[in-house]
Amino acid sequence: GDVSDGIHAQSAGGQGSGGNVNVSLSGNIIAMGEGSHGIFAQSRGDAGAGNISITINSTVQGGSGVIKVTGSGATTIDVPASGIALFDGANNSVTNHGAITTLSGIAGNAIYATTGNDKIDNYGTVSGSVDLGGGSNAFNNKVGATFNSGTTINLGTGNLLTNEGILSPGAKGTIYTPALTGNLVQTNTGSYAVDLDVGSASGSADRVNGTGTANLAGLTDVNPVNTGFALPGSHQATILSAASGVTDSGLALNTQASAVINYQLLFPNPTDVDLGYTIDFSPTGLNRNQNHIGNNINNIQLAGGSASFAPIVEALFNQPDVG
Repeated sequence: GDVSDGIHAQSAGGQGSGGNVNVSLSGNIIAMGEGSHGIFAQSRGDAGAGNISITINSTVQGGSGVIKVTGSGATTIDVPASGIALFDGANNSVTNHGAITTLSGIAGNAIYATTGNDKIDNYGTVSGSVDLGGGSNAFNNKVGATFNSGTTINLGTGNLLTNEGILSPGAKGTIYTPALTGNLVQTNTGSYAVDLDVGSASGSADRVNGTGTANLAGLTDVNPVNTGFALPGSHQATILSAASGVTDSGLALNTQASAVINYQLLFPNPTDVDLGYTIDFSPTGLNRNQNHIGNNINNIQLAGGSASFAPIVEALFNQPDVG
């Protein structure tokens, strides 16, 4: 039903201290209600709060929409339905070996927290926004894990998102622009999975906008979309921006081989990472007649292409080499 959490685990200490709250999940939880959380966990008391610890070995899905919650001082806030909601607590942790999401998927809020120090260790899949509120927070996306981020990654100023696995804004196939409050480190095992709309004149691509620093190693894994309307010419798209500066610690490109498109990783200024790319359906290596055909395809695409011609263009785009 509405506002019916899958698991509600709470320690309220009143005038004393809240106790520790521990949740370990092996079975799936699917919350379908408006404003419902998959797991709601809270520890609070006038004299302090205990620690909250949650371990996930299965699937946790929250509902959709928001619920109004009355906090301290009788103030009311809108809390999004979340896979996991952490209220108060002291030093809180979520260890995920399964999947955390909501009924709204990427558009929903996977993890929500308020005032505690919150650490998320993801070994599985987290899909949706993450808002960890105040405190000393961290999100660690481990080797083999996937973080399909929603529009918000709020870790708090100065706190850290560490990507050792796959960081994919909006999941594969959807252009998304998450706002990251905090710093980003991608290690040499990490992959930043970027969707690139090659049919967009403006160079539309996934883009993380961070308030802090970004130190980047590992790979940028490029997934071209809208290939049937691929637009010839040279283009450039910003795929990451960090207001306090970007450090290139060996970031490299991982792209599917194509005779039609060439990519280049660019650092045009101290705060941005760009993807440069050139599309040409008449590449070097064709004979004269083939070049004429390729140039005609270039002209068709520059004129806007067509839905009926798009499957042919897509097939040509996917040819791995000129031969």
